Amino acid sequence: MKKRQINDEMMDSVLKTMLSEYQEEEGRKILKEAEELNKSDEYAPTKQQIKEFEKISKKQLRKKKIKSLNFKLKVYRTATALGVLLLIFNVSVVSVPAMKEKTLEFFMKTYNDHTDIGKYPGEKVEDVKNVSDDRFTIKLSKEYEITYLPEGFKLRDMHKDEAGWNADYYNEDKLIMFSQSSLNGTDLSIDTENTKNTYVDINGQQAFMTEKENLVNMVWRVDENIITVSGIDVSKKEIIKVARSVKKVK
Repeated sequence: MKKRQINDEMMDSVLKTMLSEYQEEEGRKILKEAEELNKSDEYAPTKQQIKEFEKISKKQLRKKKIKSLNFKLKVYRTATALGVLLLIFNVSVVSVPAMKEKTLEFFMKTYNDHTDIGKYPGEKVEDVKNVSDDRFTIKLSKEYEITYLPEGFKLRDMHKDEAGWNADYYNEDKLIMFSQSSLNGTDLSIDTENTKNTYVDINGQQAFMTEKENLVNMVWRVDENIITVSGIDVSKKEIIKVARSVKKVK
């Protein structure tokens, strides 16, 4: 090993040691200042501030819960990834014989803890295409929305992109979420671990419904789209009513 290289490595080691010691010293100072502030009532939050913080935190945690339990949506940007998805779907629709008799408009594969949903292997789905900045994107050919909400629910959050859109409606701690995504280029998974799974007719389409604790989730196909309606602390009866209110945007 060359002398210059040895010197460089020694210098790196010294600098790392110095930086580590500096960080530890600064960390001790910050910790000491925090302890002093905690002893003083001057900077302590009021009871009202604590209450508001707990309320906001609770809502965010509940929103995160439904999104993790409900579905994982990921846009596939290459044909290779989409091909892998179709291979995954190349299995029997469902394992329960009674459920095989149901007529579904999408293809399903059931795992131990979740179910993947998509189009049938080899099925051609027509979407409106768009080429922008030499990049191929997927756009929804039709948009759908819910036309009924239980009393007290108001729109809080909404997001749209080329492959779909979703909206969250709140009534204090209660939450209803609507989502539409294109069958093309999406990987849709719903939590089916320890859930009660049934099928419900939604305007002539068979919807797959799961129930788990205080969460009700429904998913079905309309045209070239997957529609999901979910609710936290909302009755199954109301979620079905919301799902049946889904109409095409005129």
